[in-house]
Amino acid sequence: MANGFYNRRLNIKYGELDIKVPRVRFGNTFRLSLLPPRWKRVDKEYEELLLAMLSNGFTKSKIARTVRKLGLSFSEDSLEMVDELIYEKLDYFKTRLLKSEWFSVFIDAYHCEIREEGKMVKVSIFVAVGIDLDGYKHILGY
Repeated sequence: MANGFYNRRLNIKYGELDIKVPRVRFGNTFRLSLLPPRWKRVDKEYEELLLAMLSNGFTKSKIARTVRKLGLSFSEDSLEMVDELIYEKLDYFKTRLLKSEWFSVFIDAYHCEIREEGKMVKVSIFVAVGIDLDGYKHILGY
């Protein structure tokens, strides 16, 4: 049984969406499938956009300007969520188990510039790539 509605603003790839979510009297078992997990105000594509901009070296202010030009709202919280997602993936990457047998392992370097303490610094990132016995490539470390 519904007990009125509450307003919810959701950022999706097409812009902001204002929706009314029905309140229920019997527990919190009702959940619209349209909504992302509880308390989350953005969808996966919005997070992927932020992730792409971060990985391409955009500063926070440039990300904010770009997102607002696209007609989407921007919050520091959403950027922090993406940062946390990156660190979670890196932790998983660093602690995963590797196969015991490899067909081949290559080590190469990627030369680029990164921002460090407000200055652009040239760095070389060494990458170890392994080819398993099925012929698939895997990044082993960097």
